[in-house]
Amino acid sequence: QQQEADLAVFTRYAKKRKTTELEAKAKDAVRELERTKKSQAAATEKAASEVGAAEKTAGLEKRQLARLKDQLGRCEVKAPAPGIVIYFKRPWDESSRIRPGGQVFFQQPIFSLPDLNRMNVKMKVHESVVKKVRAGQRCTMKIDALPGRVLNGQVKSVATLAQGDDWRGSGVKEYETVVSVDDLPIDAGLRPGMSAEVKILAKTIPNALTVPVQAVTEAGGRHVCYVVAGDTVERREVTVGDASDQLIQVLDGLAAGDRVALD
Repeated sequence: QQQEADLAVFTRYAKKRKTTELEAKAKDAVRELERTKKSQAAATEKAASEVGAAEKTAGLEKRQLARLKDQLGRCEVKAPAPGIVIYFKRPWDESSRIRPGGQVFFQQPIFSLPDLNRMNVKMKVHESVVKKVRAGQRCTMKIDALPGRVLNGQVKSVATLAQGDDWRGSGVKEYETVVSVDDLPIDAGLRPGMSAEVKILAKTIPNALTVPVQAVTEAGGRHVCYVVAGDTVERREVTVGDASDQLIQVLDGLAAGDRVALD
């Protein structure tokens, strides 16, 4: 009877309690498994993200290393031909002088290697006559280092903006013009910074009647010349055209052979 009573208690209560307990543990195990799977998935995703970030960082560092190696390789500059070196310097900025330990900036010129076999003349044209100067015009020049020689060339470029209003405050507007030297002798031995006198052939007027510029003056708002006829001097009104530093064109009022008095 005692055993039957124990069996009844086990069947009615102990079995149900044990079953309920085991089912709860099973559900806890399932939930723990889901939590573990999610935790492992998050850890895997985090690890993959860290690997991707590390790969990108490694790629950036490799490119940076390659760029630095390329820059390091360019620190040694070899001249393509023998010649002279002209270091860059701003006249108003002593700190821009190229020297050991000096700081350089992006796209800053450091030095130039001029080709002494292809020299150009850099000149400044005043604003009053710059409209007469164009690229392609022929010109002649005298170089102080080659006395007695007249060289030929042509205008290569005329600056668009004027160079003026410097720190001295002169207010003079001049336009930088580059002129080529076409017949430079091989043994000329020219160097950058030498001086030259350039004459640009701005215009050619065939069969022009000209008189010295000192022979034309103004009277009453008109141009006049004083023509010498025998012992008398006659004043004539004239119509003038283009002029140079020495001669001025007369369109009307004079004839070839007339003798004119200077100012």
